[in-house]
Amino acid sequence: MKFLPIFIIVTSFVINNPFLGACTLLDTIPPPPENPISISGPTQSCVDTTSIYTSDIPLSCNALWYVDGVLQSSTTGTLEITWSASGNFNVMLEFECDTVISSACTILVDVVEFPDQPTPIQGDDNICIDTTSNYTTVVGEGDICQWIVDGIIQISDSTTMSYYWSELGMHNIEVRAMNECGIGDATYLNVIVSELPEVDLGDDITIYEGNSVVLDAGNPGCSYLWSTGDTTQTIVVIQSGNYEVIVSNVCGSVSDDVVVEVIVGIEELSKENIHIKIDGNFVRFEIPGVTIKQVLIFDIAGRIITEYGNETQYFLPEKSIYFIRIATSNNRIVSFKVVK
Repeated sequence: MKFLPIFIIVTSFVINNPFLGACTLLDTIPPPPENPISISGPTQSCVDTTSIYTSDIPLSCNALWYVDGVLQSSTTGTLEITWSASGNFNVMLEFECDTVISSACTILVDVVEFPDQPTPIQGDDNICIDTTSNYTTVVGEGDICQWIVDGIIQISDSTTMSYYWSELGMHNIEVRAMNECGIGDATYLNVIVSELPEVDLGDDITIYEGNSVVLDAGNPGCSYLWSTGDTTQTIVVIQSGNYEVIVSNVCGSVSDDVVVEVIVGIEELSKENIHIKIDGNFVRFEIPGVTIKQVLIFDIAGRIITEYGNETQYFLPEKSIYFIRIATSNNRIVSFKVVK
């Protein structure tokens, strides 16, 4: 005996059978959307730059992006933000699936300004050689410094730098602020490195009345104090006396003095009626009709090199210019110049 297979098809309906009871087949309700796993994107950024943040969004769901509680326009898994101010900002993401909103996922972003120019450098701008000096500045919060001396980057990245000056002359310091956004404009300071001055006014000086001599203490840029009360590098002298100068700078003070003698009463007169003859190392002269009582011979600086009575010839030691003063028996003074 053969049996045929029997297929039973069950459809969805409600069976009112007192023995089975009431049974209803319900539509499936989707589970609530999962929270965002994470937000990907930079946690540090710069003002006026754009940051991109992403997350995986379930199908058929919208993204709700917030920045510090302000809802953004993007409803996708990507948010672009151009930061217009510095500070700490909270980027938050929620999912909206049908009418159900998931819990929030957040990321904290630190936005930094491009570094400002440092404040003026404080420190010695005139220093003595073989000396260490400290230099300071002020930069923005969180910024570090880049110090450069004569084009060479220094070790210090703080707002203070110590430098040992070992070379004379003009030097340049610059400092810039740096942070994650870059390096800012530089602030500069020029530094002059000096040594103890040296002053030499030279040998004692003799000038003739009516003339002058310039005394120069040298050492440009130093401070000066003359015995005359002048505070300039040079002075003009027309009177006899001892002249002293004190020259000072950051390294200390030095002094020197010189004697200036002004000769009075010698003037070059006409050689008319005076007979002059140079013979080797000697000079001969006479004044017709008078007797010579005294002869004084001066060098070009006005110093007396020899004195004679009434003689026939007078010795001149070397080639130069000489001034001769003659006193005659009739109390006349005659002065003239001789070139040997």
